[in-house]
Amino acid sequence: FCMGVLHQFGRHGVRKDADKAFEWFRRAWNLGDPLAATNLCQIYQERGELAKAISVLEGALELGLGEAAANLSN
Repeated sequence: FCMGVLHQFGRHGVRKDADKAFEWFRRAWNLGDPLAATNLCQIYQERGELAKAISVLEGALELGLGEAAANLSN
């Protein structure tokens, strides 16, 4: 997750790279990190992959991540 944030915003000497950020968030989500859900969902939405975004948010809801509920309602 943290590597995704570094790539998403280009911090601490890491070059900004949306594709690498996506990959790190996807990996974190696949390993069960609920914090990665919001970031991964945002990227899916930006790419127009709404079904995947909703799927991630629904999974986050199942894990009890309340922020996902707010994003899903939008």
